[in-house]
Amino acid sequence: MVNVDLQQWNDRTMKNTTRDDQEFCKPAEKLEELLEQSSQEVLLALLIKYADEWKHFSNQIWSISSIFIPLSLSGIAFAFDKPFKTSVIAAFSIILIWIWYFLTDRAQMIIDNIWKIYAAIETKLLKLKEPLIKSGLTEVVPHRRRVSLRKIRLWIAATITGAWLFTAITSFFL
Repeated sequence: MVNVDLQQWNDRTMKNTTRDDQEFCKPAEKLEELLEQSSQEVLLALLIKYADEWKHFSNQIWSISSIFIPLSLSGIAFAFDKPFKTSVIAAFSIILIWIWYFLTDRAQMIIDNIWKIYAAIETKLLKLKEPLIKSGLTEVVPHRRRVSLRKIRLWIAATITGAWLFTAITSFFL
């Protein structure tokens, strides 16, 4: 099997990525040309590497969530002693949940980018005229009207934030 350095491939396929969300997820315009120039062995090795990367970042989202969500909720055990103490715990918990949200959102952007490149490689290997995913190389995710994981994570963060704000405010009146 051919040994492919995924970082070198990413450097070749990703040009001038910035921290801007839209720019971060755009593959290089020359991705199709690079795919045309690559042999089948290289493409198979890349397909395996991108599948492994996708699994890795998907697991990262679950791992981060399993730490940050319980940690942001654990302060409720100490919340109703004193109003100032409750406010400090609430502020810390709100900061934690939004750190979680932004970390998982960033990992999701990386997953979306990996998925697009994976689909392009798969399309090339299977010699399809159209990619199996309908979003193509210009969109990150096809537009759907169903609930997405991003929206669920946003709802979780907003709900925990609202609950902590309610707890902090009501602690002054109890």
